[in-house]
Amino acid sequence: MNLEKKLELRNGEKIITTIRQHAAKRFWAYVFGFGLVVADAFCLFWLLNQAPWGQRVAIAGFVVGGLVIIKTLLSANHNLTILTTERVVDISRRGWLEEVISAVYYRDVRDAYVERRGVGAKVFGYGSLIVETSGRANLVMDYLPRPERWQTIIFEEKDKYLVRGRLADRGAIYSAFLDLIPELSEDELCEIKDVVDERLADYPSEREFAE
Repeated sequence: MNLEKKLELRNGEKIITTIRQHAAKRFWAYVFGFGLVVADAFCLFWLLNQAPWGQRVAIAGFVVGGLVIIKTLLSANHNLTILTTERVVDISRRGWLEEVISAVYYRDVRDAYVERRGVGAKVFGYGSLIVETSGRANLVMDYLPRPERWQTIIFEEKDKYLVRGRLADRGAIYSAFLDLIPELSEDELCEIKDVVDERLADYPSEREFAE
């Protein structure tokens, strides 16, 4: 799966990490699928001798068990949480053909907290990470291993994102100011010069540096 193409990364955006759900979510599905195949294989010769219904049961057992295993593997590989330098993305595979991609930009993240419910979550260390947004819907990611780690990374990347945004705004303002200078009147230029001279007076002179 080409994540860069699927996410349509913006210019300069990079994937930081990819998080897969804990195997505990699909434990019983694996048990059912493999159990059905193993039981069918164990009774195969007996079933084949019970023609015609035994053959049908044997085929159905392998088909159903195999489909359960394949669907579980696909679900494990296509249910992802992805952290980029600009957003949190959750890819959820529902059924064979349905896929839902949800994303929250760091500028819209208000809070992120972890929930653990049940004995399994305590023992195996997985939990839910809920990202509160400035919109109506929150982003909920279930069965994440070590959710506190991803919570910390989200806060760190949000801070970096906001700093980059402020620097970009400052650069844009500076560029716009330079483009505006040729259009200013003499009085306006003199006023700017006075402000600049006053600001430069706060910096140490070359003589002070030499001393």
